[in-house]
Amino acid sequence: RCYHKIMPFLRLVYTVYAYIVGVPIFLLFNLTTAFTMSPRREQTKAYLVLGKFWSTLLNRAMFNRVRVHGLENLTQTPPGAILISNHQSLMDIPILLQVLPRPYSYMFKKELAQMPVFGWHVLHAGHFCIERGHGESLAQMESAVVAHLKRGFDLTIFAEGTRSTTGRLLPFKRGAFHLALKAGVPIVPIYIQGSGNFKPKHLA
Repeated sequence: RCYHKIMPFLRLVYTVYAYIVGVPIFLLFNLTTAFTMSPRREQTKAYLVLGKFWSTLLNRAMFNRVRVHGLENLTQTPPGAILISNHQSLMDIPILLQVLPRPYSYMFKKELAQMPVFGWHVLHAGHFCIERGHGESLAQMESAVVAHLKRGFDLTIFAEGTRSTTGRLLPFKRGAFHLALKAGVPIVPIYIQGSGNFKPKHLA
């Protein structure tokens, strides 16, 4: 009974800590890495090195123990693959950046581009904005993504289309598979376990 009484207090303490310590690190990551892009807004080795530094620092500061299994399935796949991942938390992005061995871009909803600092980062760091309900915008984005893949850059897609509130997989959208077929590139599945414990959707 005492355990159940103290848990809400500990969650509150951790949330306050996360905002005081984690948010500044997250902001520094977004501000510094965007300046390492190539003129074509493609990620460079400097982006990957700097991104890994900040994401590793953020995960350690948040007491996230990141362990990876099966990384050889990606390293044995030629660059220019589509990485399909589940999505539970905002921490999924720094987790992937810490463990993936080569630069990648990801697709994000237009609403995220309106977030302070983070929105500026995703617009300038070679990621791809999805504007749902606009056929012309989707067609232009699709062409850019296919060209990006054919130049040998990986693309990460959270195929559920939103964050899971329970940790269970949601039905996958068809877009990732459509892009893989159109570009003629392989798909590498990724499963992230436990990140929803840090920042579930209803608290984001």
